[in-house]
Order: sequence, then structure tokens, then C-alpha cells
Amino acid sequence: MHLQLTPDEWTAVGAVGTCAAVGVAFLALGVERYAHWREARDRDAAQARLVTIAPPEMASGDVVQVHVINLSQGPVIGLELDAARWVDAAQTLNSWRVPPTIFGAQPATSVIKPGDTFKIPIEWIDDEEKRITLQVPGELQAAVSFYDAAGLEWERIGNGQPKRRRNRRMWAWKSDTTPRV
Repeated sequence: MHLQLTPDEWTAVGAVGTCAAVGVAFLALGVERYAHWREARDRDAAQARLVTIAPPEMASGDVVQVHVINLSQGPVIGLELDAARWVDAAQTLNSWRVPPTIFGAQPATSVIKPGDTFKIPIEWIDDEEKRITLQVPGELQAAVSFYDAAGLEWERIGNGQPKRRRNRRMWAWKSDTTPRV
């Protein structure tokens, strides 16, 4: 049996074929744009992945030294310790402070140069702001935020994947350029 189509039917077949080709082209374009987006996101996060939190060091008494290391080739700007938690066999502690007895100690710094380490001394406190004795061994869980050399803001919980804080560039929202200390 031979298929006989009228000119109008051939036009309809051509239209369907054209629509299918356009649909495939848009799908290919979408896949390509997604691949470029992922590559750009990976490039953006390259420096942020090299800002790591080292295992804590017990300083004097119950003071824990949080070490943030910049292993990248560029500076890290405006680093802040956003959160910390101590988990041991007896307790989970979420309230902390920089010990007032350590002169000049801060939970933030303006710049960490490439290859440098920023040390943040912290102690754990109760609701009345009294120091709590730590059980050792324990695990420190810390979260930091910072700007990379491109001015993109990042947050990192432990050494998990860094997450970009959207639409926030250092120079876009900060009216003055005074470093935070």
C-alpha cells in the first residue's frame, strides 16, 4: 500500500517536523547553558573550597582554638566565625564567646593572606555566661563566612561544600571600606 498525501497534509507534516527541530534545538541550548552555569559556579567556588577549618586545638583550660586556614592563592577578606558547637559524650554546647581575658582576641579578621592561619580562641558558656568545663575528647563543629578575592561572599559549615550567599558582593553593600576587626 502506497501512502498518498495532499499538499496540505505535506505542509502539516513539515510543520510538525519544524516544531520538533526547534524543540530539540531549545533543549540542546538549555543543556549547554546549564553546563556553562555549573562550570562558572565551580570556578567561583574554587577559592572558597581552599578555606578550611582545621581540627581544634585545646588551648589553656577550656579554651578551644579554632583554626581557619587559607590554602588558596588569594586573600580571604572579612572572615567571621558565625557559629560553633561542641559535642562530647556528656553534652552539646552551642553558646560560646571569645574569652574576655585574652587581649585582642576577636571572632573576625579583616584579611587572611594566602597560606596563613587565623586562630580564634573560644570558650563555652551557660545561660548565665559562666564558663563550662569541656569533656575531652569532643568534636568541634564550626561555621564561618568570608569574602573571596573576587568579592563573593561564602559560608562554610565545617569543611563541607562552601555555599555562596547570593547577590552579595563586598563592595555592593558596604558603604565604607574600613576593614572589620
